[in-house]
Amino acid sequence: MKRNYRTDYPRWYGIYGVEFIWKGGWSDPYIRFRDYVMNSHDVEDAMWEEYNEYLEENGIENQENEDELFSKYMKENAYRVKELCQYCIENGMAKRIVPHSITKVFAPFEPNGWIKKFDVA
Repeated sequence: MKRNYRTDYPRWYGIYGVEFIWKGGWSDPYIRFRDYVMNSHDVEDAMWEEYNEYLEENGIENQENEDELFSKYMKENAYRVKELCQYCIENGMAKRIVPHSITKVFAPFEPNGWIKKFDVA
């Protein structure tokens, strides 16, 4: 049986070069950066801490539309997001995948830690 997964994932927080991979509620969301897949929480949690430090340094109190402000902060600091992705790659927190231009379709991680590839229908 062939499975069709999306090959063109949306940009994560609108950041060019960082793709968001969501496979449903049973799995953590992943991001793809430079043919590597990593857990999005690793990068997002670090950026959340930096965002809160930024608020404290500038004397800004938390506001009602905090999710929108955090999204804006992520877009404005895309270089830092990419630095954190590179840090995850260099420190073994990401798994290399075959470029989707070759395999066209993949599912990020299976429970045993291997990357599973599927044929294109």
